[in-house]
Amino acid sequence: MRAYHNSRDTVYRAPFGAAKRNEAVYLTIDVFDDENASCKLRTWQDGIGERLYDMDRTEIEGGVRFTVQYTPDTTGLVWYMFYV
Repeated sequence: MRAYHNSRDTVYRAPFGAAKRNEAVYLTIDVFDDENASCKLRTWQDGIGERLYDMDRTEIEGGVRFTVQYTPDTTGLVWYMFYV
């Protein structure tokens, strides 16, 4: 399985840079070579902890695209990763 996410490309993360509180952030990852793949977004924020989000699945040429809208409700650094 191969996966691709580029946080500097607005196809995969929009808007670029810091997001305002209550502003939607769209995150996307493409997965190839596994037609049965599933994906969740994991976020971590100090003082809040871990949160998991289901991602929407769309078939693309040669793979699957997973997308989620994440809206931070507090300020601070948010770390994210994908569970594929």
